[in-house]
Amino acid sequence: MAELDTLRIALTPDEQRVDARLRALKEDFLQSYHGQYNMLTDSEIWQSGLYRFCHSLPKGADLHIHGLACLPVREMTDWLMSQGDMYIHTGEMPQRGSIRMMDPSAGIPEPYKRFADALMDGDITPEELQRIWSVLGAGPDQTIWEWFETIFDRHLFATNNDIVTRYYEAVFRYYVSLGIQLVEIRILPFGTPEEAAAMATAIRDAYYRVMDTEPGFCVRLLGCGLKYAWVDLGVTTAMMENAAYIHENVKDIRRGEDFLTALDLVNEEDRSHEISFYAPLLTRLVQEHPGLKLMLHCGESLHPDSRSVEEALTLSPVRLGHGFNLYQHPELLEQVRAEGICLEVCPVSNLTLGYLKDPANHPARGYRAAGIPIVLASDDPAFQEHTNLVDDFFVATAGWDLGLGDLKELAAHSIRYCSAGAATKEQLFREWQRRWDAFIRKNC
Repeated sequence: MAELDTLRIALTPDEQRVDARLRALKEDFLQSYHGQYNMLTDSEIWQSGLYRFCHSLPKGADLHIHGLACLPVREMTDWLMSQGDMYIHTGEMPQRGSIRMMDPSAGIPEPYKRFADALMDGDITPEELQRIWSVLGAGPDQTIWEWFETIFDRHLFATNNDIVTRYYEAVFRYYVSLGIQLVEIRILPFGTPEEAAAMATAIRDAYYRVMDTEPGFCVRLLGCGLKYAWVDLGVTTAMMENAAYIHENVKDIRRGEDFLTALDLVNEEDRSHEISFYAPLLTRLVQEHPGLKLMLHCGESLHPDSRSVEEALTLSPVRLGHGFNLYQHPELLEQVRAEGICLEVCPVSNLTLGYLKDPANHPARGYRAAGIPIVLASDDPAFQEHTNLVDDFFVATAGWDLGLGDLKELAAHSIRYCSAGAATKEQLFREWQRRWDAFIRKNC
């Protein structure tokens, strides 16, 4: 990737002019908007010059996003309106707002109602969906994480592979509309190995439908297990085995590469087993399946005794998801830097889940200064963001005092550190460079 290795150079004259424009937009935003802001609700931010700049910026790839948490509320609402077999629970909480795919010929149990009809009849409103499908709905008597986990329960609609393909086609076309070239989706491969492979094939079918009209678009999967302390090890073992089965049996045929490229473990860190609990399983799987990598969630914690980053590093991961509390362990920070391990930083997620209050205080600013490669990613935009990845670039730009060269580096890193093969990376980078050059010409 020789082209990517030469990015940290002085800006061209045209780029310098765009950089000056960016700094003026940022100064205007910071002077006109004071205090905390919420990316889900503050519509005046979305109309600002700085936000529009970040929206149009060629951002490359989103490398950290979870399965059925891909479409933000307004896009999810539009998609469900177009699906005649999707129904919504219109009764009381906690089931209210739950989405399910149903066959009307088999009878629809009350209080479920066809989604489009429920909205048109006023049984549930877009404003209410904005609350109960996002972190906005958390009450004073529960933690954000407790509420956050319940949102996933309302989105258990992918009960067959037809709806999986339909949903992910909508997801991928949405990403294309944002100018994002590659998406790495973290999936939970439940069921038998054959059922998990069928689900992955359904996602690949969606990817190929989009690729038919957008040949430069790319998708990769990461297979995840659950690490909550109350989840039986056998359940997580089966999920990880299923992911390895997908890795071996479901390929990106069109590009001649692996489709599922890596393993991970998910759930709230402070209520989960340490990574060492799963180390024998993860070590065995990467040894038995050449090409299968580890990209591990860790450091998503404020607890001073959390050792998840330390334990993740013993397994030679190629990326770390979040790595937020790395600042608590200077010796590990140096190891991450020395080994060139990329951090997947999700600033909006970190804000909405309460790991910090002011984006200007995000530790990733220090990680970049220390020479650790990072990428920006959206995590769970369906429940946390207004617009996938755009919001993360906006928050980082405004809060971290980033210039155009910084944004260029972050976007290019998303391609350098993605899990696609070398040939695909080269193609993605050439296309990103073409888009970048056009962006500069338009804005200088």
